[in-house]
Amino acid sequence: MLIKAAQCYVKAGWLADASRVWEEIGEYREAAAIYEQQEKWEQAARCYLKVSDWSKAARCYQNNSQAQPAAECWFQAGEPLKAAWVGADQLKQIYQSYAILEEVEAKSTIEKLEKELITARCEVNQGKKASAASRLRKILNSLNSAQSKHLYEWAIRVAEVLNRPDLRALIYSAAVKGRMPKAIGQDAHSTGATQGRFTHPLESAPTIKIILLFSNAL
Repeated sequence: MLIKAAQCYVKAGWLADASRVWEEIGEYREAAAIYEQQEKWEQAARCYLKVSDWSKAARCYQNNSQAQPAAECWFQAGEPLKAAWVGADQLKQIYQSYAILEEVEAKSTIEKLEKELITARCEVNQGKKASAASRLRKILNSLNSAQSKHLYEWAIRVAEVLNRPDLRALIYSAAVKGRMPKAIGQDAHSTGATQGRFTHPLESAPTIKIILLFSNAL
């Protein structure tokens, strides 16, 4: 009966009631999806955690500007580079992010670009703006070959904190050439990582070690 009630609430557009009922009966994925429609990101993240969907929980936390739990969820999802980006961009944990870069061996073009962008973001935090700008400019041509939305988002973020509209224009041009202009649209909820997966998770021991680095920094 409760399942039918939840379905009826959805059809009627009564999303608050629908999400509440889905959660009460333990249908956490359905509840999370409805919470997302309402932009109730923390509630959605909580439901995704119930089913160990770490990536979706991380995205919801980022949408809700909760960087610390987002970083921890990216680790649990086996995506340490996305955690490093959150650490560098939102938590300003430079040395923890550098530690992750040392732990992770890049095994694809996307991972190499992720590491370069994380390094550039750390350099901005350290006041090394010339180095960060040079690094960003050097990888622009590689963004098209990677064809990954979050790389454009990260690149735009680096250009923003550098206050370099010229670099923003170059990134937009690269996105257009790569047929991905929506990747840098203004309606994005976050400039953090929202797409793509890290396919070579760290072993449990170094992952736990890096999580502790972030937790102890608070």
